[in-house]
Amino acid sequence: MHNDAIIMNKPAVPYLLAIVLNLVLLRYFFRKDMQELVKGIMMATFAFMLIVFIFKIRVA
Repeated sequence: MHNDAIIMNKPAVPYLLAIVLNLVLLRYFFRKDMQELVKGIMMATFAFMLIVFIFKIRVA
C-alpha cells in the first residue's frame, strides 16, 4: 500500500467502532422496551471507559 491506508492503524478507530456498536445496542434494546438492560449496558460502558482512561493516564 502506498499511503498506509490501513484503517486499524489509526488510534481512534477502535474507540469509534465501540461507540457505534454501543449506540446501536442501546437503541435496539430501548426500542424493545428493555430499560433495565439499557441501564446495565450504559453502566458497564462508563465503568470500562473510566478504566481505559485511568490506564491511558498511567501509561502516558
